[in-house]
Amino acid sequence: MSSSVERALNFIEVELITIQRRYYILKELFGTEKEYVNLLNETAPFFFYLVQTGFLENTILSIARLMDPPKQGKLNNMSLEKFIDILKEETSDEKQTSISEETLIIELNLILNCYVKYTTEILNSYRNKKIAHNDHGCSEKRQRL
Repeated sequence: MSSSVERALNFIEVELITIQRRYYILKELFGTEKEYVNLLNETAPFFFYLVQTGFLENTILSIARLMDPPKQGKLNNMSLEKFIDILKEETSDEKQTSISEETLIIELNLILNCYVKYTTEILNSYRNKKIAHNDHGCSEKRQRL
């Protein structure tokens, strides 16, 4: 494995682990015991509202960043698509590419395009309309997310 593939893979691994840990914290704090949530609301409701929305929005942004295109304007994004592009570049530079490497790239593209992008459309809509931008239709409550 080349150093560029290894660096990209390590970056994505850390991102995914961080997302998983944030989700675990959210679930533990706000999603399990009703008594515990009631205690948080009685103690400092606005503070815990900010903590909950902060964790949730940060998690959504992290997932959405991984789903970004490989390039926007002049800048490259380290996303899942970019990782696949790095793999493609690596295999095209090699004189002898194994069938398993080509199959891996094809399978990753299929998974990304058929499953991951489909399931993250709602998150991207929320990101674009509520977190990253103040969508006019949503702010006037005329348009649903």
